[in-house]
Amino acid sequence: MSRSGTPALVVNRGEGTVSVLKLGASPVAEIAKVALGKADTRSRGIDFTPDGQHLAGVVMNGSNKAKANPFYADKGLLQIWRVDGAGQRPVKVTEAPIGQWSQGALFSRDGKTVLAMNMVENDVQLFSFDGSSLKETARIKLGGGAAAGRTAGDY
Repeated sequence: MSRSGTPALVVNRGEGTVSVLKLGASPVAEIAKVALGKADTRSRGIDFTPDGQHLAGVVMNGSNKAKANPFYADKGLLQIWRVDGAGQRPVKVTEAPIGQWSQGALFSRDGKTVLAMNMVENDVQLFSFDGSSLKETARIKLGGGAAAGRTAGDY
């Protein structure tokens, strides 16, 4: 959920989609659903920029499948989506290849750096984000797979 509480998004991991929810409705209503990848490619962790205008989403993209599987891909995807203030359907801005079996994405406090956590490579990829494109800037090696994370901020 963005800091303002609008919109709220839920990852539907089995579908590879994200649902946009209207929390003021009773009951809570799904107002849109967007695909973060092809069928059976598994979306994972998402994060908003602190201003709530962009969403980062990780798609396994088949990188968690056996090489013989027709859905296999050797890279996951980091996708950035723009979210309008009315909480309507998010629009994809850009995407970049990331490691395998990736678990989540995190934005920095200023929204200009995005981290993608990769299980197979035991690392975190850092990307700069200028509002329209991603550029990989570094990788931080870890002693194990990165399965969850959080950035420090004024929450």
